[in-house]
Amino acid sequence: MKIPLFRIQCILILSLSFNIMAQENLGAADLSAEAVKINTWEVIRTGGKTLCSDGSDYKFYHQNGTSDNLIIFFSPGGACWDDDSCEKSIFWQQPEKSNEGGIYYADALDLNYSTYQTGFFRKDNDQNPFKNWNKVFISYCSGDVHIGDAVQKYTNAIGEEKTIYHRGQENSRAVLNWIGKNYQNPSKVLVSGESAGGHGAIYYLPDIVTMFPSSRIYQLSDGNALTTERFLEITAWWGVDAEENFGFKTSNNTMNDAYLYAIEKFKDNKNVVMLQQNTIRDDAMTGFQASTSRINRTDAILARWQQDMTYATKELKKASEPYGNYFYWISNCHLDTETNTTPHCLEWNDVFYTCEQGGLFFYQWLDRIINKDERLDVGAEFLPGELK
Repeated sequence: MKIPLFRIQCILILSLSFNIMAQENLGAADLSAEAVKINTWEVIRTGGKTLCSDGSDYKFYHQNGTSDNLIIFFSPGGACWDDDSCEKSIFWQQPEKSNEGGIYYADALDLNYSTYQTGFFRKDNDQNPFKNWNKVFISYCSGDVHIGDAVQKYTNAIGEEKTIYHRGQENSRAVLNWIGKNYQNPSKVLVSGESAGGHGAIYYLPDIVTMFPSSRIYQLSDGNALTTERFLEITAWWGVDAEENFGFKTSNNTMNDAYLYAIEKFKDNKNVVMLQQNTIRDDAMTGFQASTSRINRTDAILARWQQDMTYATKELKKASEPYGNYFYWISNCHLDTETNTTPHCLEWNDVFYTCEQGGLFFYQWLDRIINKDERLDVGAEFLPGELK
């Protein structure tokens, strides 16, 4: 079976124009590879009220390791919130069908193919600091960055009405409930997520800290910095009341809101460390920022996104300095000189091993912080002002 190895798992796709742009340059190699069925992940169906956005059954994946450590990974993959964005279907297994119309998220990822065992999921690479860890893959098919709680009807351009189940909260909490029943205080826990999954990784961090009070817990959001005046409008479509559901109020920079809340909440908990990764001209997120503003991506948009991202990082670093519980990675690795953009996500593809900044590779940075208990930021030269 041949499946195009698009890195759709690390993009946040929101409009037709952005879909087309993103699939042409996904932040990692666009190539075809022979996909071999491997069956190394246990498939777990949750039942109950959990659903994908098209009403199909929800499932997640689990893989046993040989260590006492655990990765909880929130999958990336897209979002929709209005008539236009929810018109565009996204297919994981057959990405060439995306944008052909039909319901959003017409299928869900089957992780049991060799083409998806990349980045920090590789068990055949001794450079991987997490190769022997237990892993839970929180699948994503709700179109709401894992945080929604609503059923919406959207109407396409020809008047057809479609029902979308934004069940991100129900799905995520069902998986977390399973984890709580099957793991008792692992030594270390990495709670991570790429793009859309980066929201899940920080939003549900308090639940996981409560679940594992004696574990060392490291949180990582990978490639999802965003400032948009439309975010409150978007989350309203998803039925999100952040203060009621997650404990904090949101603004036009919901990721910083979530991080500021966690930095303060865990200021006295030395077992909790928060991490964040962004490249300076993120190919997907700059496109998303342009899409939410309904304009084309330009050099000005690229510069504005970089400015917003670095100022947001500076704000978080300043807030965390008294507690030492937040560290960042910013890089310009693999800069595409034609598009002036950089890769989107680094964990779940082999850029994990090749992205380098200041003489340090990304996988080495994570290894030094998580496995060697060091504390270091990378990319201070990109920050404005006194934190350079």
